[in-house]
Amino acid sequence: MISIQYRPPKIIRWLFPDYQWRTRNGKILLTFDDGPSECTSLVLDKLAEHKISALFFLTGRNIEKNRDMSRMIIKRGHTHGCHGYEHKYLWWRFAVYLGRDLEKYFSAAEEAGIGKPEYFRPPFGSLLPGISGITKKSGMKLVMWDIMTFDYKNNPDIVKFAVKKFLRRDSIIVLHDKSVLKGIMPELLDFIADEVRSRGFEFGKPDECLK
Repeated sequence: MISIQYRPPKIIRWLFPDYQWRTRNGKILLTFDDGPSECTSLVLDKLAEHKISALFFLTGRNIEKNRDMSRMIIKRGHTHGCHGYEHKYLWWRFAVYLGRDLEKYFSAAEEAGIGKPEYFRPPFGSLLPGISGITKKSGMKLVMWDIMTFDYKNNPDIVKFAVKKFLRRDSIIVLHDKSVLKGIMPELLDFIADEVRSRGFEFGKPDECLK
């Protein structure tokens, strides 16, 4: 049961083969959901310190609120992906809703000057057969994760447990770019960087990991 919480079970990955669950080059990919936020600049500084390129799954509303920080993510050498405009559950929503939501995201990204994303992570990790076709038409790849850290619970011990137990050389790790995590994010990024490298693993760039 614990494994299912932190790592998607094999049956789920088998049922949704269009979703990318792990990297394809044997390197670790670090991803951040829900930004940009007041935590983003701190995250960027830590990533620079550890020489890590990350993939930021932004929301359209937060791009509109933080256009300068959205541009800074790209300027600092990172990649942005789409996490929806409104970040709402997709389980009970028709395909037309997702299509409109993506268009609103694309407009927000264009107005911020960060370009159209190549990657999409459904809000709350929604798993619906229709999502794949819609995102492909929009020119995006579906990217999920190999390790859910539960960092949003604001407990470093939970994150450290998840990484120590489930890390492998091709993991896609999920963290969250949220203002409430400013107090623990430096510690978490230091820990993850040290853990990855102490095992002889490497961090990869998004485009290389997801090719």
